[in-house]
Amino acid sequence: MLFKRIAFVGWEPEDDHLVDRFHGYKNAVEKDGSTFQPKMNSYSSLSIEGGYQATVKLFERFRPDAILYTCDRMAVSYLLERLNGKINSPQEDKVSITPKLVIRSSTK
Repeated sequence: MLFKRIAFVGWEPEDDHLVDRFHGYKNAVEKDGSTFQPKMNSYSSLSIEGGYQATVKLFERFRPDAILYTCDRMAVSYLLERLNGKINSPQEDKVSITPKLVIRSSTK
């Protein structure tokens, strides 16, 4: 796996759709030999604002190499707030978007 410290940002952890995504994420992290830690995930409402809040909470306790945003609305929050200077990253950001997957990563 290209990144070792991959975080997970999602909405209501009880939602069946999110549970499936979380288990896929956790299995991939552990299959790669990394250890999943609860501080690697963050949840908030399924909205642009929720994505921002979840990202801020995440950065308070964990600095990932990449973030798996589980929906486009939540991922857009990172992009908007990063461009507006509300989220600071000491590293250059790269964003990869696929039909069902959005990853935010920082290069070192």
